[in-house]
Amino acid sequence: TTTTTTTTTTTTTTPGVPAAATQTLTVAGLRAQELQQHTVDAVVAGIMQEIGVASLADSTAKPNEALSTITVEYVVDTTKAALPPLLKRMSAMVLSGTLLARLQQGAPSVFRDVTITEKEVAREYFAQRTTTTTAEPTTTTETGDPFKPRLAYAGQDQTVVVDGLKPHTSYDFQVKAINVAGTVSSEWVSIQTSQAQPAGVPAPVVTPLNSSALHITYSEPQRPNGIVVGYRVQVDGEEVFSSDLAMSTAIGGLSPHTTYEVTILACTNSGCGASEPVEVRTGEAAPLAVLPPQLRPLSSASVAAAWQQPVTLNGRLQLYKLWMRQKFSCTAEELKAENAPASQGTDSAASLPSCFYVSCPVSESACGLSCFDPEKQVCCDGTIHTRGAGKACCGSRYLEQSAQTDVCCGGAFVPAQTGHGCCGKEYVPMASDDTCCDGVVGTGN
Repeated sequence: TTTTTTTTTTTTTTPGVPAAATQTLTVAGLRAQELQQHTVDAVVAGIMQEIGVASLADSTAKPNEALSTITVEYVVDTTKAALPPLLKRMSAMVLSGTLLARLQQGAPSVFRDVTITEKEVAREYFAQRTTTTTAEPTTTTETGDPFKPRLAYAGQDQTVVVDGLKPHTSYDFQVKAINVAGTVSSEWVSIQTSQAQPAGVPAPVVTPLNSSALHITYSEPQRPNGIVVGYRVQVDGEEVFSSDLAMSTAIGGLSPHTTYEVTILACTNSGCGASEPVEVRTGEAAPLAVLPPQLRPLSSASVAAAWQQPVTLNGRLQLYKLWMRQKFSCTAEELKAENAPASQGTDSAASLPSCFYVSCPVSESACGLSCFDPEKQVCCDGTIHTRGAGKACCGSRYLEQSAQTDVCCGGAFVPAQTGHGCCGKEYVPMASDDTCCDGVVGTGN
């Protein structure tokens, strides 16, 4: 279906001029090798003379490839027969069975099992008295066999413009010169129309990959109108990707939980055709930049807390959680034990430093005043080491341990022995009632 601006031609039949008529017949039961064209011509010519045409200018039966239809073309002299009544009589000739009966008489073996029905009748006047007016754009629908030749122009001009054609399509053209005595036809010549921008570009299929990326798949246009040389991907009207043959891509760097419009452009050398935009939303991500709560004491046993939503939600907020922890004051003895080097031997709380604490994420643990990941790291007496297979802490060191029964002594692992113990930095014999005092083994409690 195409919409075109056309010129409306009002035609008045001029008596005494030739007119062409076409009758298309649907034929069943006829085999290709049995068709006798001259028989059809002779029968049609005879019947036309009988129904009112004194002389037949031209008559040719043209079977198509499948031989399911036969098209009969003829030119009549309207001085001897009016065309509309003739067409009615031609239709009646088929409906009454006269045509089939005559064909069976002419060639019984060929047309014995044949049935004939009329498919369509058309007519075209070749000499006219015309008036021409300009019409508004109209929508016309072309139906029927696209490979069947159709009339593009009829008149006495020798230069015409044929419009309403399809882009990047090959067409054959032939000229027929007609007078009362007959018709002469030229050879067929071919031409191809120019390319145009593609039409019918399908909407892309867009799938969120994560909070900042989309996967986009697209298809060839339904009407390329030429040779497609590339595709372009637009996100919110901005081109983000182009290619020649790739039919999918992934686009990153997008904002979380944000709606985007994705459009595909298919391009020929004459321009680009766009698909309908598709709306899609990226996935959610964790909120960003939440400010501390504002606190206000209400009584000796309650506190009011208020806060603002995160600066960037990155999704649909489900709930808030408010955490709290209790602080305890350190005694002078606790300060001295935790900060012995700074206390300088005094018991005065005023001379001791303030208490220290370390705050770690819930997935980590504290090692001294530092945080570490227990899944990947090990804390050995306040020193953090990377976790490794076959290793264990020995003091602040992280060493290879040959056997799980090995004993750490003097900063190294030694094989365990019965009746031995670590005293000072040495692994020495020790009885069950022996005691190590400042690196010396002695008996006592």
